[in-house]
Amino acid sequence: MDVAFDYVVKNGLTTEDQYPNTADNGSCTPKTAAVKTDGYVAVPENNEKQLQHAVALQPVLVGVDGTSIMLYKEGIYDNTTTSVVNHALLIVGYGTENGVDYWVAKNSWGSTSWGEQGYIRLKRNVDKPEGTIMLATEPLYPTMNSRHNPDPSPVSPSVPPPAPVKPSPISSEVPPPGLSGSSKKPWTFSP
Repeated sequence: MDVAFDYVVKNGLTTEDQYPNTADNGSCTPKTAAVKTDGYVAVPENNEKQLQHAVALQPVLVGVDGTSIMLYKEGIYDNTTTSVVNHALLIVGYGTENGVDYWVAKNSWGSTSWGEQGYIRLKRNVDKPEGTIMLATEPLYPTMNSRHNPDPSPVSPSVPPPAPVKPSPISSEVPPPGLSGSSKKPWTFSP
């Protein structure tokens, strides 16, 4: 996934309206970038606590085994027997239902034909460090400098995510990445 972030650092991102996902194989064609990123942060791998702290601050891109979730419809998905990363999801929040902790992740497979309106709930705090469908193995999020980006205009999503996506309060036993009070940013990458 760092290769994808390297591409975004170099070329920026466009909007879905300008460059829609066609689900076809092909090469990416850089268009006018609507937003640029300066680098990215790799959240410590195989650590759901650190991932939770990062998600409390912003959405986090994670690598997963997408094969196992192709037929997902609803509920809290729990599969820790996977061993390959071949897809990406955007973790946008987390919650607890009936005593079961879960992540809320947005998928790119469409909002009406897959999952809970394009989202999936994945069991959180499982007994394997890599997490459900390998989600804790490659978590990343972008770093941005406002000098490259215009003031954002509010955009309402066409399909709201399932509730709750707002992070619940978390403990401070592990500091969030980059907010340890130290002048170091150990996980920041800038090409």
